[in-house]
Order: sequence, then C-alpha cells, then structure tokens
Amino acid sequence: MRSSRIYTFCAWLAVALFVGILGCEAWGQTTVAAFFQPARNVPMLSAMGVNTFFGAEVENAKHITPEQFAAGRAIWIKAVQNAGAKCVLKGATGPLPPNCVGLLLSVDEPNGKLIPPSALVAERDDLRARYPGVPIYLSLAGDKITSANFAKPDELKLYQDYGACADVLTVDWYSANRNATRYPMTFTGDAVAKLRQATGKPVLAWIECNDQILAPPPPAGQVARAPTPDEIQQTVDWAMKQGAAGIGWFATCDRGKYGWTPIPGKGDSYWPLIDRNEASIQPQIDRVKAIGLALNPAVPIPSPVVDPAILALQQKLAETNANLGVAQAAVDQLRIELKQQRSDNDAFAANLNRWIRSFPATQPVQP
Repeated sequence: MRSSRIYTFCAWLAVALFVGILGCEAWGQTTVAAFFQPARNVPMLSAMGVNTFFGAEVENAKHITPEQFAAGRAIWIKAVQNAGAKCVLKGATGPLPPNCVGLLLSVDEPNGKLIPPSALVAERDDLRARYPGVPIYLSLAGDKITSANFAKPDELKLYQDYGACADVLTVDWYSANRNATRYPMTFTGDAVAKLRQATGKPVLAWIECNDQILAPPPPAGQVARAPTPDEIQQTVDWAMKQGAAGIGWFATCDRGKYGWTPIPGKGDSYWPLIDRNEASIQPQIDRVKAIGLALNPAVPIPSPVVDPAILALQQKLAETNANLGVAQAAVDQLRIELKQQRSDNDAFAANLNRWIRSFPATQPVQP
C-alpha cells in the first residue's frame, strides 16, 4: 500500500514538474494565436506554436482594388491552411474555409472608442444568421476594463452588454510599449479576470512581444520599449492563472502609424527583429517560441500547395515581361536609327545649302 502511495506521489510530482517547465500555470490551456500577420509570416509563427490566426491581413488594403484585396485574402487563407492552422476571420463573406473556427466583429476595441454595444448588435445578428453555430469574437481594450468600476451598476452592465455581443472576448494591455515605468505587466491578466467575472465568457489575452513604437511617445521620465523575455513570460503566466482561454501574440507594426521606416517591397505590416534603438529582439522571439511550443506543440508544416492557375498566371506574366523587354529593345534601336537619320538629313541639308551658295549670283537678262 505504501509503495502504491509513493508511486502515486511520484507521478503527480512528475506532472507538476512538467507543468512548471512549461512556464504556464494553467494546465490544459493550449490556444496560441497570432493577430493580423501577413501571409509571409504564417509559416514562421506556426513553427513557433501558433495554431490560430486572426485576419485576414491584406497588406496595403486601403490602396488596392477590391479584386486585389480578394486575391490577397485568398493567399492569406491558403497560407494558414498550408500551415495546418485555424483562422478567425474578420469581414467574412461567402462560404467559410474549412479551417475557420470563428468570426471577428469588425469594430476593434469599441470600449476604447466610446462605441456602445448596441452598435454591434446588427453585425452580430447578421453573422449568426449567415453562419449559424460559428463562434463570434470581440476584441476589447484592456486598459478600459482595468480602470472600469464594476461596483457601479451602469459600468458593469456596459461590459455585460459587450459580452452579449460575442461568444469569445479578447483583451490587450501593452504595458511596456505604453509606459514601462508606470504600468505593471500583470495588467493583462487583471483585465482577463475582471472581464471573465463580469461576462462569464471565455477571454483570450493578447500579449505584447516586440517593440511597437506606439505614438505619441510617453512623457519625459517615462519609458516605452519592447518587453523583456521575462516580462513576456510573466504576462503569459499571470493571464493564464487568471483563467485566460488562451494567449495570442500581438507582433504587428504598422510603419505608417508607429514610425517604422518603410522598406520597399515589404508592405505595411511586419514583425521586425530589432527595436527602435537597432538592438536585436531575438531573445524575445526565442521566449515566444518556447512559450508557444510549450502550450501548443507545432504541427509539421506540409509543403506549400501551389494552385495550377497561379502557376499559369505567373508563367503568362513572365512571358509578357519577356515580350515587353524585346519590344522595348526594338523601340530603343528605332530611336537610335531615327536620331542617326535626322543627323544625316541635317548634314545633307547643310551641304546642299553650301553648294547652292557657291554659285555666283545670276544677273538679269537685258532685253
């Protein structure tokens, strides 16, 4: 009997040690998401344990045609599918892809924009009618939640009404990037606990993990920066302990909004490997990968499936570009020949004028 007890104790001790090694204090929470990342980042993030992507992220969306936007959206969905991951779609139209596990309401952080829950009801009802049974997600600003006074019935009801607009809620609270000298890293978890208590809904916590360079900069004496690896770990651990349904990585920097220098051909949204002082954030990325793989071991990434229609279009484009090159070369040669011909004509005309002027003036004939 005693040996059986010892065996049981050792088994539970092993489990406890394993959970401790993972670095997360909520066993069984395995959702690891990424928020609005471009298609080129999907394989990298999937290899880091991400199994759910929120999007689609279509770069330069404000400056392209509807047809180009639809094509970019299809590329993004295909990238997520190729990674064996799931997606939560924003602005869904038409049939949903098989890996779609949720729909994101179009208004982001309405509680931070003074948009009332009543303004979200029509979209919620439309999505539920068109896609019955598909969970609806709503993203809320964590700082407004932690500062709300739920002892006041009207403030409590406000968040209960927000909760009624969705099946799953998400929160963010980017302490280091906003003001690392003022806001503790525990605020994300605090927002999770408070929102869960008010609404009874599952809450996913977005975690800052890179240098976002939020504008405007903080006042003098205060610091905005990337979180350290240990701060990332602390934020995740506390959020999970407060009952987060999972975590998500917010690692998107919009150069136009946050001050990053544009890089030709790279689009607007990306995950930089350096902070504003040109220092590497590779340690942060290493910690993100360790946490992501601990929560959700990465699935093997299959080889990309290339649509034959895309290959045909690419081949046609290559042929067209080649033909354009040949045509341009011919035009350039004609311009050279025309310039030479004009030069020859000018020389002939000059010689002719000299020859004419070489004859003596003709005297009029007297009758």
